[in-house]
Amino acid sequence: MKIHGHSTIELTNIHTGEVEKYENDNMVTNALNYYLQDVGVFNTSPIYTEDIRNNLIPRLLGGLLLLDTELTESADNIICPSGVKMVGNGAYGHSSGSESEVTEMGTYDQVESHWTSDGKCVMVWSFGTSQANCDTEHNQQIKCACLTSANHGYIGEGNANSGKSFPRSSTYRRNDYSLAGTPQGISIDGGNYQANRILRASRTSNTITMIDEHSLIRTTGYENEHMSETGKLKFVTYKMPIKKLDMRFGAGFEYIPTTEVEVSLASAFVTALNHGNAQLYGKVGDTYYLAVGFASTGGSYIRWNANSNIHVVRINSDNSASYYSVANPSDGNIDFIPNNLILVGNVLMVADNTGTWFVDVTNQADVTHSDLGAGAFDLVYPEQGVAFGDSVKVDIGERKVYYANLWRNSGNNTASYQFLSDNPLTNAYMGNGQLYKTTNYLATINNLQSPVVKTAEKTMKVTYVLSFDDGE
Repeated sequence: MKIHGHSTIELTNIHTGEVEKYENDNMVTNALNYYLQDVGVFNTSPIYTEDIRNNLIPRLLGGLLLLDTELTESADNIICPSGVKMVGNGAYGHSSGSESEVTEMGTYDQVESHWTSDGKCVMVWSFGTSQANCDTEHNQQIKCACLTSANHGYIGEGNANSGKSFPRSSTYRRNDYSLAGTPQGISIDGGNYQANRILRASRTSNTITMIDEHSLIRTTGYENEHMSETGKLKFVTYKMPIKKLDMRFGAGFEYIPTTEVEVSLASAFVTALNHGNAQLYGKVGDTYYLAVGFASTGGSYIRWNANSNIHVVRINSDNSASYYSVANPSDGNIDFIPNNLILVGNVLMVADNTGTWFVDVTNQADVTHSDLGAGAFDLVYPEQGVAFGDSVKVDIGERKVYYANLWRNSGNNTASYQFLSDNPLTNAYMGNGQLYKTTNYLATINNLQSPVVKTAEKTMKVTYVLSFDDGE
């Protein structure tokens, strides 16, 4: 089935009644193909969620994003990239009153939205005079309209113009995992901390590459295999039934290893380990980072002491290792929860109660501080230069943090990461390794032929008409 989208944006001047009308066709991305893609033994098809199964269009295409930047029209461009600000958004079934401080959010029009007699789906959002207004002081315009999931249409791409957010609770915010279906965990090498040791995985090649357990985690009886003694990390690639079922696996046996690689670590990092484990480590895209040199404050917080350096290693996508000694960028201690420090490319991000620090590890004079922090970095997209955390979107490329209508369980400080290299919508939590699908995607891209300037003198109605072709 092919889906075709057509948008109509109407601006009405409340003083003169003059109507401006803009009509455009849009392209459909591969987002739904990725979201509905089978992932073998992990069995996380969203179709197993009754709400999605019975409401495919409203749940998977019922979100609206109005952006101030044109996007590359590519079928695989499904994540909103760095440098793009959201002017307005909307979600199926959600009504936002004009009194809301989150002025980006519009109202889904239940009356005008309908199915036509010839099988087209019509979705309509309305915006009052105080909603989705462009920042005219900086010549902002609406240049692109996209459909997304209802969840992500509600969460949005950061409330950059209002700088506000809905109240901090699940009643007023959403997350991109709530329609993921039932995730399944699976044993890969039979060791501990499996999810924490995954480097990369591929549905195309049906493989997972992991750090050997005793290489990463110091274990009694295996001390001589630990990286602090060998100066190396060992990676093992296993065959994995992600795309195709393989009956050779299971019944308590380990998956079949195909290759082993050892990567040497910088001697300064090995010395800093002092015969112990790295204090922080995690997966970011196809890279992996390890860090040591912090003081422990007890409880769930870690302290980066003032005037001290930490030692950071990045395992690159080609299995080489890069080492950095990074100085504390602040004037005092930085206290943070473990997953509020992450290395994305060359940018080290760490968030505490003062905000978020951005440090270029290759040029540490290049430091930026945002007054807004994040509760555990989540949904990190290194190629697009963006990330999400509890209540915020982080534009890594621009080094800015914006409120978003995003919620996650405050007790879950476990970071999530993109699991499959060839499906950006598959995510897993470091703690349990269960695979989720995320509804953070661009389902359509509609670069407007003529940019739209919405101001407080105008109301706006956005109509999306989806038609369906059952042919090839």
